[in-house]
Amino acid sequence: MKIYVASSFDRKEEVLEIYSSLREMGFETVDWTRHKRIIPFNENTATASLYAAEDSTGVIRSDIFARLCGSTGNTHGHKTEHGIAIASYIFTGKPVVYAIGDPSDSMFNFHPATTRIPTV
Repeated sequence: MKIYVASSFDRKEEVLEIYSSLREMGFETVDWTRHKRIIPFNENTATASLYAAEDSTGVIRSDIFARLCGSTGNTHGHKTEHGIAIASYIFTGKPVVYAIGDPSDSMFNFHPATTRIPTV
């Protein structure tokens, strides 16, 4: 079973810890954490295009999508990935979509396809 955990870039270490635990339990993870910070995107267009395609495909191919709610810094790709997960779920029935933590940072945490849970 493939799991994609999305978060703001500043929480990458937290995602790595979650991925480590998931792998120990036998899950496969879709790992975006090897990406480097490339802001401003318009000055790194080739890499931004590659990352966007990889992450979109990773979300769509996952069985479970979990977004760590709460944004830090100016990275909000995790919210876009959440939207991709919802759209994929609507049309294909997967991934199962979770919002983890305080859901007040996005109205899509309240989409009917999203299950809200307080902690990992």
